[in-house]
Amino acid sequence: MLSNRISHFCVATILCILLCHGSSHAEMCVKTEKQALLKLKEGFVHGMKLLSSWNGDDCCRWKGVSCNNLTGHVTSLDLRLSNFTIVEDLNYLVDAMPMMEFFRGPTELGGNIDSSICELQHLTFLDLSHNYLQGEIPTCIGLLGQLTQLKLAWNGFNSVPCTLSNLSNLQYLDLGKNDFVVSDLDWLSHLSSLTYLDLSKNNLGAVIDWPSSISKIPFLSELYLNDCRLTQVNPKSISHLNSSTFLQILGLSGNNFGSSIMSWVVNVSKVLTVLDLSHNELDNGIIKSFNTLCHLKKLYLGFNKLSDQLSGYLPEFCSAKDLEVLNLDHNPFSNGSLPDFSLCLSLERLSLQNTSIVGPLSFGHLPHLKALDLSLNGLNGSLPVFEDTKFAYLVFLDLSHNKLSGTLPYTIGQLSNLWFLSISSNELKGNISEKHILNLSGLKIFDVSKNSLSFNLDSDWVPPFQLVALYASSCNLGPQFPMWLKQQRKLQVLQISNTYIMDSFPEWFGDISSSLLYINVSHNNLRGILPKSLSGIKTGLISTWDFSFNHLSGPLPSFPLKVYELFLSNNMFTGFVSSFCETSSMSVTYLDLSSNALTGLLPNCWQNFPSLEVLNLANNSLSGRVSESFGNLQNILSMHLNNNNFSGEVPSLTLCKRSLRFIDFGDNNLEGTLEWLDFDHLIVLRLRGEIPQCIGHISAMSDTEIQRDTIFYGTSAPLIFHDSGIGFVSSFCETSSMSVTYLDLSSNALTGLLPNCWQNFPSLEVLNLANNSLSGRVSESFGNLQNILSMHLNNNNFSGEVPSLTLCKRSLRFIDFGDNNLEGTLEWLDFDHLIVLRLRGNRIRGSIPTSLCNMLSLKVLDLSSNNITGEIPQCIGHISAMSDTEIQRDTIFYGTSAPLIFHDSGIGFFFDRISLTWKGRNYEMGRALGYIKSIDISNNNLTGEIPESITSLVALATLNLSRNNLIGLIPDNIGRLKSLESIDLSRNHFHGRIPISFSNLNFVGYMNLSFNNFSGMIPLGTQLQSFDVSCYVGNIGLCGLPLKNRCPDVIPPRGNQCQDVIPPRGRIIHKNEDKFLSFEFYLSMGLGFGVGFWGVCGTLIVKSSWRRAYFHLFINVIDWMYVRIVVFTARMKRRFQIQDPKFKNFLKSLKSTRKLVHCE
Repeated sequence: MLSNRISHFCVATILCILLCHGSSHAEMCVKTEKQALLKLKEGFVHGMKLLSSWNGDDCCRWKGVSCNNLTGHVTSLDLRLSNFTIVEDLNYLVDAMPMMEFFRGPTELGGNIDSSICELQHLTFLDLSHNYLQGEIPTCIGLLGQLTQLKLAWNGFNSVPCTLSNLSNLQYLDLGKNDFVVSDLDWLSHLSSLTYLDLSKNNLGAVIDWPSSISKIPFLSELYLNDCRLTQVNPKSISHLNSSTFLQILGLSGNNFGSSIMSWVVNVSKVLTVLDLSHNELDNGIIKSFNTLCHLKKLYLGFNKLSDQLSGYLPEFCSAKDLEVLNLDHNPFSNGSLPDFSLCLSLERLSLQNTSIVGPLSFGHLPHLKALDLSLNGLNGSLPVFEDTKFAYLVFLDLSHNKLSGTLPYTIGQLSNLWFLSISSNELKGNISEKHILNLSGLKIFDVSKNSLSFNLDSDWVPPFQLVALYASSCNLGPQFPMWLKQQRKLQVLQISNTYIMDSFPEWFGDISSSLLYINVSHNNLRGILPKSLSGIKTGLISTWDFSFNHLSGPLPSFPLKVYELFLSNNMFTGFVSSFCETSSMSVTYLDLSSNALTGLLPNCWQNFPSLEVLNLANNSLSGRVSESFGNLQNILSMHLNNNNFSGEVPSLTLCKRSLRFIDFGDNNLEGTLEWLDFDHLIVLRLRGEIPQCIGHISAMSDTEIQRDTIFYGTSAPLIFHDSGIGFVSSFCETSSMSVTYLDLSSNALTGLLPNCWQNFPSLEVLNLANNSLSGRVSESFGNLQNILSMHLNNNNFSGEVPSLTLCKRSLRFIDFGDNNLEGTLEWLDFDHLIVLRLRGNRIRGSIPTSLCNMLSLKVLDLSSNNITGEIPQCIGHISAMSDTEIQRDTIFYGTSAPLIFHDSGIGFFFDRISLTWKGRNYEMGRALGYIKSIDISNNNLTGEIPESITSLVALATLNLSRNNLIGLIPDNIGRLKSLESIDLSRNHFHGRIPISFSNLNFVGYMNLSFNNFSGMIPLGTQLQSFDVSCYVGNIGLCGLPLKNRCPDVIPPRGNQCQDVIPPRGRIIHKNEDKFLSFEFYLSMGLGFGVGFWGVCGTLIVKSSWRRAYFHLFINVIDWMYVRIVVFTARMKRRFQIQDPKFKNFLKSLKSTRKLVHCE
């Protein structure tokens, strides 16, 4: 027995030695597979850092490559881009606090996948996601039979090979976010082992019966088909489909599904735990469907059309007690208070952003609540007491953009697990002390901006938290620079503009070791020299630093090499340091040094700024020659050197000829000729010099049809078509550029019908067909422009109804269909990010839908001169963009995808144009459009009263409700609209007095209240008496300046004084009637006269004893007065020896008067 054990042990030892010896040799990868990897590398366009390890003999040691230890075969290839610049993600609706992919670095893979990858026959894992690979997925990839996980998401592949159906062992397939077009999904039925499938953000619109294809995958447990343009489900076709017992997670967001999709959802699986139906067209009809989904734990229904009372939905949830996540964001629910969620005992994350919740903030006990978002609602009153027993697990709290008032409660500091806290854009006031935030040790995102809060923290206080982002603009952090920031070593975003800081910029700020992405300390009173240590701060790949509008001085400091945008304008910087060329940021694209005190010569090292696109050195005292190295700025778009003392000749700008759009060298001492003028796309040129004889050859100035062009800066050149013909050619649909992003055909002589092939322009972002003579119906295919940002069809002859633009709801920012003959209703108005809507001068009928109130980004609304009826929606005050006075200086900039907002950006960026009625006249608004917040619903058939909520739009600059049938009183608190510059309420049926708060409208330059039924005195104010009489004509009850019919001499109302003597607003005061002379006044006067006169005189007449006593007293008083006067006059006569006969006559008359009284 012992010998057998010894022999077994020896055999096992020998085998282990052999295996170890074999494995040491097997570490070397197979030669053919190494060659395949090298060939695959050649097909990639890659950053050297990512594949720098791909050299040497052993490919198993290369980055991203894993091999079998025994055979040496490559089994795993993981080249997913993982070196992102990261920030904390604000999307809390995931299981853990995640990191977001903020920016793609230069090390991502580009190019194509070479077919050599198919030689790696032992691959079980392949991940090439989050790169920029393009072209086709090799068809031979279907030969990798051992593959179990395939991840190719976030690339640019244009098709899916049907050979993927051969991967019978595949369990995980992620092809999401490639935007390829698929017409058939039958190949999925062959993937019998598949449990995870993600085809999100691809075009599956051509797949006819996609539910049938999905039902044939037997073990599928996770399915993501978000943003796939899927067709609507026919309820009659799903009865034969089998119900899965495995599918637990289903994502169908962004497909514009109607409520019919629920008939498939409730049948596809009986064990669904996660359901995402956000960004669809679901209405109230879906609510009964949730009676059968009893296993749900996470439900996302945001951005739909649920419109009943929010409180009515909760009882319908079969799984209410088990729900962990509930998202109902951005649904047009009816106004109501915050519902009672005590049924949802397991609720961890609740998001009710923009759901029309009003009233005070109060809620029951939710013991497991971790995240709560109630932003963009109408909550008012004070903040509640945050009991740590109720909110022990709360990590995310967003109460921003409400109407909460009062002070910040100390109990908020008891929420020790909180990492995100936003209470911005409310009406909070008071102090923030250490006690408020002492226990918030996990706090990472802190947003208190746009309140009246003051930080009252000791200078030596050490916070218990490490912030990632601080937003405190328009609060009071001053006067000293907040010292407690010195300890924030993980700070990435710092927004403390307009915070009353009057101090020097601290030297210690350069020691912050975090990766700073954004710094904004503008509009303060920072003074002194910026520290040299700033150049040592670590930054992100797209960092923006804004020090503008301060009192900083000294030479320009060095900045980190990776600052992307640098704003230093409106300070007192004096010059460039000698080390500017060696230490300045080489990756900067926007450099603004305008309006400083820069002197001396420009450095000659601009070739070190290859990414520079906008350079602004205007309004300084720079001198000498313009640097020769300016000619090396090959990407420069806009160059401002105006208002300096430059001399000499302009250097050669040959290398800039294809990029430059804007040159302003005006107001200098430049000399030389204009021979250097040779630019392909120059739009603006401002110089001083002689006019050449050939100036008449500039065709753009002789062509009156293109005078309305605007400047657009994208990633390359703007695409502007000036078709001088009279219409579209028949081959337009086949021959036009399908990749065009900007198409401008405005101000031509185009006639006829629009072609109906706009689905062929999937990349189109800006379309301008304005000022032509096009007619007929607006093309239905416009609804397929899913990337469209700006659409101008104004000033044509279009008729019929506006087509469905549902697919554009998340992209459109600018709509101008004005001055046509369009008809129909406004039910199609449902856009997530619309900024400008102009439909004036059409034949639109019906009422204004309440969905308009959900377009929170809307700044300009022009529905004038239509046939709109009904009342102005009560919810109009919910449009937050018109109530935020902090963003009134934004301009709209269109890049290559979504528009970005640049604050106070310089001249040169593309901006939309629109014709608006401003102060009673029509103006063409271009760059100024970003400053305007306007409502014009004039010349319609509106009825009802002005909604009280309109006074919440405190950033509104112009309001025009004239020429309607509006009635009632003007809201008392209309004076809240202190930003108003123009108001027109003329030709309606308003009555009552003009509210006293009108006198608070100090910026109104145009006002028209004519032809109503106003009455009473015009309130005194700085503006109201300066307007012409025509502004008040047609109101027969009005009086007071500037009208000629004066009010009686009473103290007129001013501000909030004398409100007790102001008659009721509904009463009409006639032309010559004083406000005091009411019926009550006359009644009290009569009673006073009766009591006073007859109470005295009546008694004397009736009672003789009182009458004798009264007259006896009267006679005694007369005698006393007579004696005193005679004695006094005799004394004076003796003293001054007066012998005046007139004086004797006076005494005789006095004596006779006394006798007469005695006789009486």
